[in-house]
Amino acid sequence: ILSFFAARAGAKKVYAIERRPDMVRVAKELAKANGFEDIITFIENSSHLVKAEDLNPKPNLLVSEILGNAILEENILEFTLDARDRFLTPGSPLIPSGLEILIVAFDSGRGIDRSLEVDELECLYGFDFQLLKTILAQKPSMRMERFNPHLFDLMSEPVSAIKLDFNQLVSPRFSTTVELPVKQGGYINGLCAYFRAFMDDEIVLTNSPWAPQTHWTQVVFTYPNRRAVKSGETIPVEMVYDGHLNFWIKE
Repeated sequence: ILSFFAARAGAKKVYAIERRPDMVRVAKELAKANGFEDIITFIENSSHLVKAEDLNPKPNLLVSEILGNAILEENILEFTLDARDRFLTPGSPLIPSGLEILIVAFDSGRGIDRSLEVDELECLYGFDFQLLKTILAQKPSMRMERFNPHLFDLMSEPVSAIKLDFNQLVSPRFSTTVELPVKQGGYINGLCAYFRAFMDDEIVLTNSPWAPQTHWTQVVFTYPNRRAVKSGETIPVEMVYDGHLNFWIKE
């Protein structure tokens, strides 16, 4: 669909890279039905295995789908940076050109008990899995769901965790620590993360829970223990992306 958008917008030549042969066959027929068969060249492969010289003339625009419910999914950031560096003419724009990840802290009013997951294993197999209970008692639960801010006590304002410029980004791996200012006394046991994607200098696409609903949900981390906090206190949150996005509330 992104290649169709590009062709309809006036691109003279479009390379559509897709590794599934069944999808390529369908896409070729759809391109023909829509009058794009002379504009779009389909390449059946993973983009990191495609040789740069196979794209001739060299592209001067990269349109990619880097977003998911978990914000950065399926190592798509690695594929995007590789395509940028090997395929494009220098200085070519990317769509989207950048991404901002934001987080907000909340309290669900209760902790989470993950011991039932281990109880099922013990009943099924008859072994002692107490060590797993200890590990899970410290491990947050991550879900992709629609976060309704009206159903929880919001303990901070939304804070920008990181801004990524895809034209300048060198490594697809990153980590950072952000300080969340607590706006009221109480407890924290969860974080909601969402994105703002910059299509160009003016158009921003977001899955913010306060914005009009999209087909994307948000990433919700719920931690086993509720942490007592005071108004005006700052809570350090470590964000790590190593192919998957994770957040840790630091003591």
